[in-house]
Amino acid sequence: MPNYKKDGTDIKNLISDFMSVSHIKSKLGFIKNKEISDWEKWLQLELQYYIDSTEKYEVEREVNALPDKRKLKGRSHIFIDIIFRKFGTAIGQFYFVELKTNPYMSSLYSLMCEDYNKLRGVLSCEYNQRSSWFVGFYTITDQPNRPEVYNMIKQDAWEYFFNDEFQVGKNNKIGVLILGHPVRE
Repeated sequence: MPNYKKDGTDIKNLISDFMSVSHIKSKLGFIKNKEISDWEKWLQLELQYYIDSTEKYEVEREVNALPDKRKLKGRSHIFIDIIFRKFGTAIGQFYFVELKTNPYMSSLYSLMCEDYNKLRGVLSCEYNQRSSWFVGFYTITDQPNRPEVYNMIKQDAWEYFFNDEFQVGKNNKIGVLILGHPVRE
């Protein structure tokens, strides 16, 4: 069984390092200033490129998997946003990562829960899953309902939870929410 605290620290450090790259911060500041809403694919590409460029990981994007049609009715295939593993670790043990973007933390959390159900419905994949991770980015950081979202996350008993804000311009911040596989099945 994976060590979610260690895996979570690895994911958190990777995302924190990614968020400190100057051209990423600049582009995220632009996205926030222009209130751009459709930037998830861009984020996938940038994160894949960043992970690959560290030369510490094997990484793939949009990995095809077969769904369990009992859990995901009407779907003939699903795509996992990003999978990766550290070189030198057990071969075939990949982090499965789903990325989401939304202006609001509460809406973002709902979308991340949908992704959890999607990954729970993977019947088979070319790669073996070590652990599943849900990384969300939100642009409106001064939300009054943040305590309510924290309570929902706590009630859902996620194995790993991290939330922080990253400076992406002089007066701009982007929030990041990272969730590790919940305890419940």
